[in-house]
Amino acid sequence: MTVRVVSVEPLHENNLGYIARVMANFGLSDLAVVNPRCDPRGMDAIKYSKHGHRVIERLRVFESIEGAVRGYLPIGTTALWHKTERAKFNVFELSDAIDMVSRNSHKRIAIVLGRDDSGLTKEELELFSINIFISTRSAYPTLNISHALAIILYELERSRRGVSKPTGEGFRQLYASGRDISLLRKQMALFVSSVGSVREREGVVDTTIRLIKRSNPTKAELRTISAMLSIKGRRSKRSE
Repeated sequence: MTVRVVSVEPLHENNLGYIARVMANFGLSDLAVVNPRCDPRGMDAIKYSKHGHRVIERLRVFESIEGAVRGYLPIGTTALWHKTERAKFNVFELSDAIDMVSRNSHKRIAIVLGRDDSGLTKEELELFSINIFISTRSAYPTLNISHALAIILYELERSRRGVSKPTGEGFRQLYASGRDISLLRKQMALFVSSVGSVREREGVVDTTIRLIKRSNPTKAELRTISAMLSIKGRRSKRSE
């Protein structure tokens, strides 16, 4: 999936910098800016982008939202979902919107971020068939645009990978592997066989392992379970 981020009439350079930084975190580089009210490549934009400065350097400026999203499925964002009676029917909770995008296998999407100070207008929200709403506490519903973008991109990445836990070398070392689970299964089978009162021993092992795998355990958690089984196993043998 190709993702473009569109910032509409940004007012503050630092917010553009934060947007670029978040994009870099998720491996994105295509930033479009519509009628900026600040210097989109200014010193603060570069400063606050940190290692995402290349996103700022390569951004494209457009005169209209329509131009910025041409060729993409545009997805609007809003904190005030009730802005318009017409547009509100196109407003979806983030998880529902991500599901819609994933199910329809859209290859090119544009996430449209509203103005720093006033968001997207009613008329602009009506341009999009999908508008994302992120639930927050009603007393203060508006998120900073870069914070909202981070949440959206995180959920998109989760959906794209189709996994529920982090990946990468560091996390492969942290989380239990399939081999770790297999070793625990053998130990659990020995433990269950040592307890004479257990019926349907194979079913007990299968069910327990399924529950453990569903929780995405770390290696440390598996070691704790293994230690517990060893202690209980020794006690069971002594009691026979």
